[in-house]
Amino acid sequence: MIVSKTSEYALRALIYLVSQGPGARLSADQLANAIGAQPPFLAKIVQKLVKAGILDSKRGPSGGVSLAKAAGSVTLWQVISALQGPTFLEGCILGLDTCDPNHPCPLHGDWLVIRRQLLSLLQSKTLQDLGQRVRINGARVQYRRTRESSKSGSDGPKVPKTL
Repeated sequence: MIVSKTSEYALRALIYLVSQGPGARLSADQLANAIGAQPPFLAKIVQKLVKAGILDSKRGPSGGVSLAKAAGSVTLWQVISALQGPTFLEGCILGLDTCDPNHPCPLHGDWLVIRRQLLSLLQSKTLQDLGQRVRINGARVQYRRTRESSKSGSDGPKVPKTL
């Protein structure tokens, strides 16, 4: 995927949180368990989302995290760019250090078209849009357990312990 694992887990956690209904407040551990992430990894992501003003955090027995703004006002672009920076789509798709109209890679023109389409999608889709898909259509935000993962006790791919 084009986005980082950090962004993938952030989006999954946020979409799950929104799918729980307006004003939902969950602990980072509850979110991690719900989406199949390792709690320490997701806790670091949650901290970044709080710092970015996307999540609100409250301590104490009734604490946890909730959205800091209305789900319909938070786009996927805002989440990803808060974690990866606003230029994450601007690099060469092949990873070349020099790729521009004067020195294009073989995919340069195609990537420009796809990048515009992807940017448009990320800027138009909100957490509310995707939360509704989970609630209404049963879309999922967690890995399915396979026979191998059930035998090994794993809920999905290994997640790095550090960012």
